[in-house]
Amino acid sequence: WSAKDDKQQNKIFLSKIQNSMCDTIFPNLLDGDLENDSCPIIVLLLAVSGGCDSIALLHAIMKSLDRKHEIEDSGILSTGKYYMFQYSDRKMTGRDFLCEPHVVHFDHEQRGVESTGDRAFVEDICRTIEVPFHCYSWDDTVAEGESRPFSQEVARDWRRSKLGELLKSLATKKGRRGTILTAHHKDDSNETILLKLLRGAHITNLSGIEPFAKQSGDEDISFARPMLDVTHHSFSVLSETIRQPCGAKSGD
Repeated sequence: WSAKDDKQQNKIFLSKIQNSMCDTIFPNLLDGDLENDSCPIIVLLLAVSGGCDSIALLHAIMKSLDRKHEIEDSGILSTGKYYMFQYSDRKMTGRDFLCEPHVVHFDHEQRGVESTGDRAFVEDICRTIEVPFHCYSWDDTVAEGESRPFSQEVARDWRRSKLGELLKSLATKKGRRGTILTAHHKDDSNETILLKLLRGAHITNLSGIEPFAKQSGDEDISFARPMLDVTHHSFSVLSETIRQPCGAKSGD
């Protein structure tokens, strides 16, 4: 496995993420706004655990933003900086996607120092690449009177609730849209189909994970999965640089 192979694999990976964002996720998110002369600002809320999958997603998104031409929001409700989404394969004629990236991390506090280490790792990356970092800790639920015995199902509901609240707080400005990006990939989607088969689902219901879906009962909240066209192996074999602070501006 050579450096040339690594570079080519990285290029293919980025291209597939960009295809998914521009061909599927942005059109579904913006819907009728695509008919307008200009699109609203898009909040990209990336759920980053610190594992290979979510770091690869963060890497791809930040590599796809034109960080040489940042636009800093100077308003009273300023939350971050905006960047133009770059599309390497082909031009979106007359169409610019202005994005504001944010990272959210959930510290479940179930693995001691490892949980603390994951949080510090993600926070350090965000500090390096100058992206707003948001973190929720499981112990916070105790202070808020929401504490329940930890389980995967309870933790999933907790994450979805906090993600929705955060997305709404970041995308409340007039003309702003937002979506939650997760690092589900092709292997996850195939596993979903397999589990449905094992449960006896009818062939007409054997779909995998959707690349874009609005939350049932609240259309202001949506989940986007731009990595569904890539396998875990396709990005796990990339060089270690993909798991290092990604997209940092040179000379900073």
